[in-house]
Amino acid sequence: MDTVTKELFDIFRKYHFGSQPELNTEAREALCLFLKKLKKTKSRKSYQGSQDYMAYLHYLMIMRRGLIDDNYLIVCNELGSLIYRFPPTETRIKLIIIELLEEFLKE
Repeated sequence: MDTVTKELFDIFRKYHFGSQPELNTEAREALCLFLKKLKKTKSRKSYQGSQDYMAYLHYLMIMRRGLIDDNYLIVCNELGSLIYRFPPTETRIKLIIIELLEEFLKE
């Protein structure tokens, strides 16, 4: 995990499936902060090719369901799993994460 990815991951890593439900509002705020910082990061044009290069879509679908249900703990958990396996600064992933979070986290 590179430095930028670790910094982004640290924003919400305490929010996950096992977290207390009362932390859901804090998890939403952490996602807003993550979104703000992700937008400021420089995109990587290339990506690390692998056999499962489309596997990130699975995490995005679960994140979307969590956002629809206002379950931000699930979103944080899946986002953490996603960026653990795929760098969030890759353009193909970064743009989708930004669009997804912007759609549901509008103030």
